Amino acid sequence: MTPEQVAAAGKPLVLELGEAFGRCPATLRRARLLGISGWAFYITGRAGALGDVRAETAAAALGFIAPDAVADGWDAAARTVRPAEVAAANLAECCRWGAQHLAEVPGLPRLVGLLERAVDAADASGMPLFAAWRAMPVPLDVPGARAAVGLLRLREHLAG
Repeated sequence: MTPEQVAAAGKPLVLELGEAFGRCPATLRRARLLGISGWAFYITGRAGALGDVRAETAAAALGFIAPDAVADGWDAAARTVRPAEVAAANLAECCRWGAQHLAEVPGLPRLVGLLERAVDAADASGMPLFAAWRAMPVPLDVPGARAAVGLLRLREHLAG
């Protein structure tokens, strides 16, 4: 297969696995512990990697979600917790999920290496969320967590 064919064949899996942790009940519990809704956690968990920006900036970075819907989630979360803190919690949940669900994947060390090479080599021009997520340090240095974060970052690249 060519690199282009591998990328096309892997896209559905990257999109699915890159967001699977967000549907996990434990992730949704984290939102409640922060005092925000699941929607506010989703929006601010993703765009919060940009830092304490305005809702309009978060909506511009997310791009495909209606600006009013982004503002609803962003503003609701911002009244309770800083966006960067929500993004850090989102990243921690991604790591937790990956450590629990991806630890037994055959060839995991190789997968992690390939994901990290792809993320490091990807052009972030015009992709502020991808660039912001790529800059965030991985808080849990175990292969399953690193794989989940790599998938999350590639999902943000594809979304960009």
